[in-house]
Amino acid sequence: NGKLLFPVGNFSGWYNFNEIRFALQHKVIEIKKVFEVVYSEAMQSPFKEYAETLYKKRQLEKNDLYREIYKLLMNSLYGKFAQKIKSETIYIENIDLQFNIIKEYARKNQLIKIVPFNDSRKDCFIEVKTKHAFLYHSIPLFSSYITSHARVHLLNQILKYKKYKPLYCDTDSIFFKNDPNINDSLELGAFKKEKKTV
Repeated sequence: NGKLLFPVGNFSGWYNFNEIRFALQHKVIEIKKVFEVVYSEAMQSPFKEYAETLYKKRQLEKNDLYREIYKLLMNSLYGKFAQKIKSETIYIENIDLQFNIIKEYARKNQLIKIVPFNDSRKDCFIEVKTKHAFLYHSIPLFSSYITSHARVHLLNQILKYKKYKPLYCDTDSIFFKNDPNINDSLELGAFKKEKKTV
């Protein structure tokens, strides 16, 4: 009914070690069975130098537009390694001569839509369901671990400041009912106070 759900019970799935450790440390899970483990030696994030360089450039930049561009570049790269592609676009040069291509995608239940340029042109784009869920050369574990690290970091902060009544948590922020007086910081990964009221 439009409310957030917090289900309990038995779950199965793939989980990162850092989140499993966090849940075990706080006694909120019990592991009943392990089916498979994918393990590797620990490594530094391949995005560390990229993120730190862009962050420094953003701090020195006076132009608001460029500051926003640096932020978008920092936030979007790692996610591309796990981006799921649900559709692709194909250019059709002549809809009359190539209608068999469109019909074949429709027959396979892969055709999403036809996008003509206008009534007078013969060419168009078609959007079709892709065969590949992930981009080529993608490494979803990079994105997964960076995101799970952020979740564990935020959960630790919520628990640390729970007496200030946290109300809401997003990927990179926490809203509190009462001001926890966290030091305002420009350090990468640290908290800075936003001038927002909800």
